[in-house]
Amino acid sequence: MYEKLRTTDLLHLYKFVSLASDVVDRYASVSTTISHSDSVVGRAHRRLTSANAPARKGRDAINDCLIIETYLDVVHQLRDEGHTQPIVFVSSNVNDYAAKRGSVPKSELAKEFSVLNMQYAPNMAAAKHKLGFLSEVSTEND
Repeated sequence: MYEKLRTTDLLHLYKFVSLASDVVDRYASVSTTISHSDSVVGRAHRRLTSANAPARKGRDAINDCLIIETYLDVVHQLRDEGHTQPIVFVSSNVNDYAAKRGSVPKSELAKEFSVLNMQYAPNMAAAKHKLGFLSEVSTEND
């Protein structure tokens, strides 16, 4: 009645650990830490109290509000300095940032993103696609 338990060979997946680690290392090497200014903190609190996405009534979302306000502030500075390249906000937190379809931002965020010529992606693969990058990980056998 019961089948004998079988094992699965996963050795072919081990190469992806180092490939993924390399990708993370590359992103970390070009990343920058941003400090919150008082104006960003103030806007985050206003966003929270008005339940503007990513905030919602009955949910403590101050960290999400700080993230989006910091991001919007930096993008605004970049645009003011003449940066015209595409910018994508990436968050897999589709419950707080995305509309029902999951690949577009909530309407209030879409308006803010539009003003800054920004796009939204629910994951890094979608962000890379929007930025015009090809896949970094090859699934072919080495």
